[in-house]
Amino acid sequence: MPRRGGKEKSSVPVALIPAIFATHQLIEGFIWLEHDHPEPDTITRAVVFAYVLIAFILWPAYIPFAASRLESDPRRRQWMRFLQVAGLGVGLGYLLSILRSPGAV
Repeated sequence: MPRRGGKEKSSVPVALIPAIFATHQLIEGFIWLEHDHPEPDTITRAVVFAYVLIAFILWPAYIPFAASRLESDPRRRQWMRFLQVAGLGVGLGYLLSILRSPGAV
């Protein structure tokens, strides 16, 4: 019987990557279904916004975070934290640009 905590807990963020990716692909499917309509409605805009949030804001910060949770070497973990901060910066930059001009999404 596996112990609670330890490695199992630290692997949860990596284990969630396929579920997040599947959700992202499902959202993309909805976008393609609405692709032929000339004027997007509110739901289509919300779906596109959700797709962009995952692609450009969540992934750049989440992937380094998930990888750093599994890393045991302190030096590598430090680099992954740096990449996580860089990903957060990139994501926040995208978020600010999206919020400034949401029609461009």
